[in-house]
Amino acid sequence: MSPFEADIGYVPHNPLSTVDESSRRGLRGGRRQGVQFTKHQAAVLRQCQDALEDAQARMANVYDRGRKEQDFNVGDQVYLNTKNLDTAHTGFSNSRKLGPK
Repeated sequence: MSPFEADIGYVPHNPLSTVDESSRRGLRGGRRQGVQFTKHQAAVLRQCQDALEDAQARMANVYDRGRKEQDFNVGDQVYLNTKNLDTAHTGFSNSRKLGPK
């Protein structure tokens, strides 16, 4: 199944198929076709979600294979990378009203 088919629900027409009038669909029976289309799209969505969940589980398994579990206890000292922390706005040290007196 192509991503285009999963998105819009049908296989796109080839430019050569537009020449043949018999390949075009009519709009008769729109309600029944709408219900069928909705059910089909729900099934396709579930199939795509299942495939993504399987791929995510496989990728997590491969990633976690080379890592070991780390256990931290209360009071353990750890290194903290402050590269992504905004040190100008941490705590009350910069505030005169809310800071220690």
